[in-house]
Amino acid sequence: MYSNQVKLSQLKLNTDDQEQFPSAQVSYMGKVCNVTLVQPYGLIGRAPVNNSLVTLFNQQGHESARLGIASCPQLRKKGLVDGEVGLQNVLTGGFLLMDSKGTMTIVIPKDLIETVKNITITGEDANLTLNNITVTGKDLNASLQNVTINATKITLNAEVVINGKTTIAGNVATTGTLTNNTVDVGSPHRHSGVTTGGGTTGVPV
Repeated sequence: MYSNQVKLSQLKLNTDDQEQFPSAQVSYMGKVCNVTLVQPYGLIGRAPVNNSLVTLFNQQGHESARLGIASCPQLRKKGLVDGEVGLQNVLTGGFLLMDSKGTMTIVIPKDLIETVKNITITGEDANLTLNNITVTGKDLNASLQNVTINATKITLNAEVVINGKTTIAGNVATTGTLTNNTVDVGSPHRHSGVTTGGGTTGVPV
């Protein structure tokens, strides 16, 4: 049906990506021509030169053989460079872009909902800038060399177990019982061997 209207060509030259319908120069069967690029709705990208490109030709007398590609060129993300690719929702403004420098940018205007069995993230750096973070689950395991948290206040509503050396720079205020090796060393604790005068008391009891 489309045998004479579809040809596999090679992308030779990209033009400015600021246009609603950017154009490109392609070659096929020894011929060179300019084509208009139409991207299916939701897809954004700019193929590098020397890659394959499917070219559609309009032939008279074949109006009954129609092929439709849904697109929204007036709202698509523009200004891409060779090799960049992504997904875009023009109604919400959300998009995912993998740029030419190897960076992935994700913009989510409202909520991110993930339902997965396992998540594995391997990398050097991770930066999160959010108003609120809510994590609900059974277990959270992290293997890291260093963790730095800068916050005005941190509240932990749980039993806390620390295995390792602990250094605290600043004041410590506690409520409840404070023990060391099962011995109470809090405010109500007593000492053995107390005598009047300048002697030294015994250990806490």
